[in-house]
Amino acid sequence: MKKALLLIIPFLLFGCATQMDALQLRQLETKELEGTLDDAFRATMSVLQDAGYIIKNSDYQSGVIHAETGKKKDFWTGGTNWFEVTATVEQFTKEIVKERITILSKTEMPAGGFGGGGETAVRVENPELIQKLYADIKTEIFRRQNLAK
Repeated sequence: MKKALLLIIPFLLFGCATQMDALQLRQLETKELEGTLDDAFRATMSVLQDAGYIIKNSDYQSGVIHAETGKKKDFWTGGTNWFEVTATVEQFTKEIVKERITILSKTEMPAGGFGGGGETAVRVENPELIQKLYADIKTEIFRRQNLAK
């Protein structure tokens, strides 16, 4: 399942042909979730891991989770591709958590190679992918809340 997701992600990522402005991106990336910071934070980490991301850093106090996929070598360009996700989670009211998930598609090209070398990052603007992550997070929050009963 994880391998299938990693193979499908590149096709999903670039499915949106129009670029969004900053307000549209914020609306796409930000959701209000019912629950506590603890449930949302842990659910987000679990869902990201299930989707094939590796948690690189997390800070519960600031509500930040940073994860990335493994780096894949591109046969045609000689470069390396991977994805990075940053999630910020904050308790907004007693029963509502606000969360923002930002996904970057990153590429590193060797010096002297195709593209002149260096690293580039492109923000992923794929509503279906982000909505899927949030749907999975909501399901995981619900599961965690009901385990406690």
